Amino acid sequence: MAVQEKKSRIWYLALTGVIAVLLVILAQALGPWGTPLSRVIRGAGMLGYLAVFLASLSSLYLRELVRFFGRPFIKVHHAVSITGLIMLLIHPLGAAWEAGSLAVFVPATGSWLGFLRAGGRPAGTRSAWLCWPPYCARAWRVAGARSII
Repeated sequence: MAVQEKKSRIWYLALTGVIAVLLVILAQALGPWGTPLSRVIRGAGMLGYLAVFLASLSSLYLRELVRFFGRPFIKVHHAVSITGLIMLLIHPLGAAWEAGSLAVFVPATGSWLGFLRAGGRPAGTRSAWLCWPPYCARAWRVAGARSII
């Protein structure tokens, strides 16, 4: 198979992303709940989790992905991972914007029911503090390397 043909297969990845977005839009449109902003927030969370799941699943099919796309596995894997993490970042930031307060990042400890109902708040805060600094450091390092070359 020609290298050009393999490289053109990257459009399958883009098509999969478009189909996922359309399915999330359909799921949000059929639901009777929320404002348009809350639907975007929910959709970002859904797409983010889907992309991170697909990125973790992709490591099982390393050889097949390299053969299919004709690109290094790391490039395809990181494109999906970074897209998912950006969507997962949009989700809590959108929730804070909708609430008009940064209090959504503070765990709700008033009652057990409130804590369990807002269980994503502590998890989201921890993931932001634990996951994003290494990604930002990597992006900064890569940007610096490119400016030197």
